[in-house]
Amino acid sequence: MDIESLKLEIDKFAIKEPVSKPVISVIIPAYNVESYIGDCLLSLIKQTFKDIELIVINDGSTDKTGEIIKLFEKDKRVKVITQQNKGLSEARNAGLNIAQSEYIGFIDSDDWVDENYYEKLYNAVCKYNADFGVTSILKHKIKYKKYNILYKKEKCVTSLKDKVKICEDKTHRIFYVWNKLYKRSLIEDNNLRFPAGKVFEDVPFCIRTIYYAKSIVSVPGTKYHYIERSNSIVKSKDIDGKKKADKAWTYSDMIEFAHEKNIILPDKLNYETSYWKTPLFKIYSGKYKKKITLFGLIALWRTKND
Repeated sequence: MDIESLKLEIDKFAIKEPVSKPVISVIIPAYNVESYIGDCLLSLIKQTFKDIELIVINDGSTDKTGEIIKLFEKDKRVKVITQQNKGLSEARNAGLNIAQSEYIGFIDSDDWVDENYYEKLYNAVCKYNADFGVTSILKHKIKYKKYNILYKKEKCVTSLKDKVKICEDKTHRIFYVWNKLYKRSLIEDNNLRFPAGKVFEDVPFCIRTIYYAKSIVSVPGTKYHYIERSNSIVKSKDIDGKKKADKAWTYSDMIEFAHEKNIILPDKLNYETSYWKTPLFKIYSGKYKKKITLFGLIALWRTKND
């Protein structure tokens, strides 16, 4: 969308008076996303749920991201933090530190959400007095779309096993922060923040929210739109090995926490590292579990307690 069209859309949907006591704080870190940030923020100012504050952290962007964010300040619900580049974790933490609302949401700045997104999540969380709600993820790939998670029923769960299960996507990952709406008390009462300077920073945060939540509700009828792009943090090349090291660290933290709290993780999450022993055999290794696979798919051997 060009700038003039974007300005017209902002004028149409922006709320010109401040919300005195917002119910939901949405935290949006932004770094060099000039092609995406407009659609992301438009989807938020168009929300059918109006009592929100939008905390946008411009994390040292060097492109036109900052200019585009500034256009949205016409909406009085938008608060902008401009800081030197510190990374996604510290950007989210900066947002948490100033959030005023009873409920917290996270949106990545290259993604967007349905217009009824926060209304649906808020109503379900309130209905069940749940500590957080979780909703569907539609992944936009270059040539097609597919659901990573699709909820068809509203269901509230309380057991540890069910809480892990309800947060799993189709690949058995459980660590997305952005398709959820959290009670702020869940985060603050358990002193939860994102580990500074790490990639895969969602992993330690999510396992703890799942454990500490008394109940979690699945929310059908709305979705989070995840945009897959080649130059994202996760997809970009790991030139210096930092991503590999950070993944091992965050998985190790998750595995250790799960072991301490007797959380049964999906099998694939029990291994910090993996490597090819030969072109046929791949080894998966974790602190408490290990397995040898054929072609990385068929388990030939695994630890007895697996």
